[in-house]
Amino acid sequence: MVMAMLILGQYAASAQSRDWVMVQKGNRAFNQKKYETAAGHYEKALEANPSQSRACFNKANVDLAQNHLEDALKGYDTALQLEKNNLMRSMAHHNKGFIHQTMAGAAKEPQKRTELLKTAIEDYKAALRENPGSDASRYNLALCQKQLKNQKDKNDQDNDQNKQKQPQPQPQPQTDNKPLMNYARQAEQQTRQKMQQRVRSRSLEKNW
Repeated sequence: MVMAMLILGQYAASAQSRDWVMVQKGNRAFNQKKYETAAGHYEKALEANPSQSRACFNKANVDLAQNHLEDALKGYDTALQLEKNNLMRSMAHHNKGFIHQTMAGAAKEPQKRTELLKTAIEDYKAALRENPGSDASRYNLALCQKQLKNQKDKNDQDNDQNKQKQPQPQPQPQTDNKPLMNYARQAEQQTRQKMQQRVRSRSLEKNW
């Protein structure tokens, strides 16, 4: 569940300002699913007032609607830097969580999927700190935590299977030591022969 509602703002104080007029035009285009037109109006609002957090948030909603997830994340981050309203901040955190959760579902690598789920969980927790009454954030948080647990269980199962599939150490070929043994025997025999020859020589010397 994503919070993609458009932020209209309080027009009573600044209804005639150019940035708010552009935000209103952008909202109308967004509701008609004219996303490029809406994005153009929000950009003009930001040109008129770079601190226009509502235009920034709504521009991120356009990126999210068009599945430009990385751009949407940057937009929500900027909105969080500009926005002071707790409800707005909660919605920005919530949508970041939704994006990270969506990315996790599309990630092929288990480690990447786990990292994205953990990030989404932190996003939803941040959303609830700003707005503890957000049922949507609480629901998505619980769902994300369940998905993370399932992913960890799957990772453990895969690791066990990989261990079983790993090739077992093969017996190393034993060195043929027969030639070495023969050489030792020959050396021993030669030594004995020399010793016997010495004994004989000494015997001959004594006989003389």
